[in-house]
Amino acid sequence: MTGNNAVGSFTKKLIILSIVALSAFDALAQSETSDSVGENTVTYGVKISSISTTKAFVLVPGFVAGYGKHSIVFGPTYGLEYGHDRKALGGHLQYQYYPNARHERIDFYFSYDVDLFGFAQNVGLYGVETFYWQNTVGYGFTLRILGRVYLSQSFGLGFVYVRKQFNANESIGPESFDRVDIAGLLIFGIGYGF
Repeated sequence: MTGNNAVGSFTKKLIILSIVALSAFDALAQSETSDSVGENTVTYGVKISSISTTKAFVLVPGFVAGYGKHSIVFGPTYGLEYGHDRKALGGHLQYQYYPNARHERIDFYFSYDVDLFGFAQNVGLYGVETFYWQNTVGYGFTLRILGRVYLSQSFGLGFVYVRKQFNANESIGPESFDRVDIAGLLIFGIGYGF
């Protein structure tokens, strides 16, 4: 698998994951009642975040969709892998649950984050493809600073699955290794709600 095919395949999987997540969110929003969420409105917005994961630093230009006490933030990621300065491309999905009333000056939430990113690199005669799948559970807050503009911060802990594939030559075939590590996540962002 060449680097371009790996990124193309990864992008297709990310698009499918986004469609499935949005469909599930839409079903959840339709099944909620105003008694259980306290507010029966759908909200949308945009957000740009800087994310420091265990393996990379990435920027996420994202979209926000909310209903009652629930929100989803999703978008593509672009950044650098730590220690190697290799470009990491992928996607970010964050589910937020607000246990208290929303649209206060400060809103606290619990979060579940999924980050997928990878890159392909040629080193001499060898090709290396690396993929990261990180899952974290965390806590965060939003702070409204001016009208519909807000700052956000969250942190999380979880695990990261790493797969590296080395393509030495066509006659031997690819060699790979997988591992799971403890992961951390720190997100800072600025957003605008419509």
